Amino acid sequence: MNFNSNKAILINKAISDKKGIAKLTILVDIKDNRGAYSIVQNVKNNFIMEEVQVDTLDNIISSLDLNKIDLIKIDIEGALVVALKGMSNTLKITDKLIVEIWEKDEWIIDEIINLDFKLVDRIKSNYFFIKKPNN
Repeated sequence: MNFNSNKAILINKAISDKKGIAKLTILVDIKDNRGAYSIVQNVKNNFIMEEVQVDTLDNIISSLDLNKIDLIKIDIEGALVVALKGMSNTLKITDKLIVEIWEKDEWIIDEIINLDFKLVDRIKSNYFFIKKPNN
């Protein structure tokens, strides 16, 4: 992806079900997965907490005045359940969705399908959905 283009927008917020502040768990000395930070995951050892701004994806997309989204990729370390609560309007204008779904949260697949998406592929815990065609 070309981050110098005007097609990618980077926003320094965590996605949640409401606007506010959340505690982000940052694992210390993690070697295998440097992106394993979470606003919902409980960690017992070797972590620090940092306050971060959170907002719904619906609020963020609305503020950007977007009316069509080609692709959303979500890998947010177990926070998908929380994030989905704040993105129903965004998903109405989204064509493709790639999400990491943990085994304990696989019930979300049916929720996404009920939002007019079709599951087209899966690689490990990554699920690929496309918008169902209008009839």
